[in-house]
Amino acid sequence: MNDDIRKILIVDDERDFVISLTDILETYGYSVGTAHNQQEAIDTIKSFYADVVLLDVRLGHENGLNLINTFKEARPNIVTVIMTAFVEADSAIEAIQEGAYDYLRKPLNPRQLLKTLDRCFEKLQLEKEKIAVQEALSRRNLELERMNTRLRESEERYRLLVETMNDGLIMEDLNGVITYVNRKFTRMTGYPEAELLGRFASDFLDETNIKVYSRYIDICHGGDISPFELTWLKKDGTVLPTIVSPQSIIDDENRLRGCFAVITDITERKNAEEEKRTMEQHLQRAQKMESIGTLAGGISHDFNNSLQAILGYTQILLMDKDEANPDYSKLASIERAAQRASELTQQLLAFSRKVESKMRPIDLNKEVSEIRNLLERTIPKMIDIELDLEKSLYVINADPSQIEQIMMNLAVNARDAIGEEGKIMIRTENTMLSEADCRTYHGLVPGDYVILSMTDNGKGMTETESERIFEPFFTTKAPGKGTGLGLAMVYGLVTKHNGHITCASKPGIGTTFRIYLPAIKQEIPAAVQKKDGPAPAGGTETVLIVDDEHFVRELGEQILTKFGYTVITSSDGESAIEIYLKNRDKISLVILDLIMPGMGGKRCLEELLRIKPELKVVIASGYSPEDDANTAMESGAKGFISKPYNVRNMLSEVREVLDAG
Repeated sequence: MNDDIRKILIVDDERDFVISLTDILETYGYSVGTAHNQQEAIDTIKSFYADVVLLDVRLGHENGLNLINTFKEARPNIVTVIMTAFVEADSAIEAIQEGAYDYLRKPLNPRQLLKTLDRCFEKLQLEKEKIAVQEALSRRNLELERMNTRLRESEERYRLLVETMNDGLIMEDLNGVITYVNRKFTRMTGYPEAELLGRFASDFLDETNIKVYSRYIDICHGGDISPFELTWLKKDGTVLPTIVSPQSIIDDENRLRGCFAVITDITERKNAEEEKRTMEQHLQRAQKMESIGTLAGGISHDFNNSLQAILGYTQILLMDKDEANPDYSKLASIERAAQRASELTQQLLAFSRKVESKMRPIDLNKEVSEIRNLLERTIPKMIDIELDLEKSLYVINADPSQIEQIMMNLAVNARDAIGEEGKIMIRTENTMLSEADCRTYHGLVPGDYVILSMTDNGKGMTETESERIFEPFFTTKAPGKGTGLGLAMVYGLVTKHNGHITCASKPGIGTTFRIYLPAIKQEIPAAVQKKDGPAPAGGTETVLIVDDEHFVRELGEQILTKFGYTVITSSDGESAIEIYLKNRDKISLVILDLIMPGMGGKRCLEELLRIKPELKVVIASGYSPEDDANTAMESGAKGFISKPYNVRNMLSEVREVLDAG
């Protein structure tokens, strides 16, 4: 349909008039529709989309004015012009009130008709333009509303992005004054927004970081904008290490307006780096300690062999002398010194993890008194050592060498804390711990305990240092002055004894360590205190001694020969096999060293038992991991002799194995 064609509906009951008027209008290019009564007009207006209606006031007996509103309802912008042969003021006013635009008087003057129609279509055009303007305004308002909505949504997205981002955000003007911070930055620093805005960022930095921060200010003047590290001071006094990623704020006219920066918390990364550095240091120290442990084990092995000659020959000489002999006491002193050296060797082996602890009922007071004598010879004489020992002290189950190690480590720490002059107090006492006490002392159960405490009047420690004092590799000493393992070893040994250790210290006053050890309802075995009896009985059997050390073989041969045995010796596993194959009918027992070059004791044992499964073999070693000794026993060995040899123990073990079925 062509919207440029002007459409007119003629509503009049005079058919000839309608025909004549139609001819005139069509001549001037109008499209014309007709109706002769109200019903035809109502039906026609629905299908013929007229712009103007020429409506006769009188339609037979019907009032044409009644159609004005009907036309309006069908076509809201339609223009109605009234036609009437009887023009009265009241009719014209009524028509205008009903919504008519104008009126024409019959008979119609064509010129007047055309002028009226021109006005009608001008009105329609104005209405269309008005509607177009309104629609344009409406579209514009709608677009503006959409733009405002998008802007609000964009601002909301930006706000959510900025306020919920994992990093902090800070904005500053050209003077370095903070103009905006996001919620994350306030949480990171602990400062509320009100305490940050309007202040300089440098207010929250120490002197060192203020110098670093000057780079950030340079950004506002065209400086380098690469990220850099900056450490902030939090409100609680702690520090906040961060990465600052800055950017200049440029307006539409390419002018600097300030700066903003994304602040990334790198606390975890710094902690991880520090932990990595610490672990590397610990690994280096652990490797060093492992090397020292290996060295200690090797030294112990060689030292044991040397002690074997001293202790063995001394015991042989003692057996031939009466206590009234003037040389007896001297030889006994040599024996005690050698035994003491042997115990030291066992401590070195324990340090190198070559032997396990040996628990037994002990009198802690006796151990403390003996260790005091040792301490008086090893720490400066200006440091007094005082004892306060409970008389009827409970018995405890402990490894004496490890108790000594505990006390020695604590004493060394006390000595270092005291310096040149001071006092160490060692105290023992009985106590009973209740369930409430055990909730405080983790790992303990209610019952009787012995408390071993050591107090010094040294420089003391802070609370923070006291909390970490048992951590491996933690030390309050200067670099190179301590490994940080002493108290960690003490803690481990106390725990191994089912005990608990506490530390109380104050700077400038001193430190007290208190060790809680479970008491046992058991007497100290009399065998621990009794004197040596007569030498064990000897025998006439043939014994093969296999050891790579010449003087060990020689000593063993002298001991066994003195008590009636026939002895054959071998320096290694290979020759031992050959000797046994030649003398298998004579050899009743083999004393076999585990640690030897070449075949080694373990393989030699396996080969000997392969030759004769029921062969009696006794393992002898001063340097053998517990697992190796157990494995050897499980492989068929009948006994074990610890080096250096104790003559009585050696003879007893040999006789016991030979006499066994």
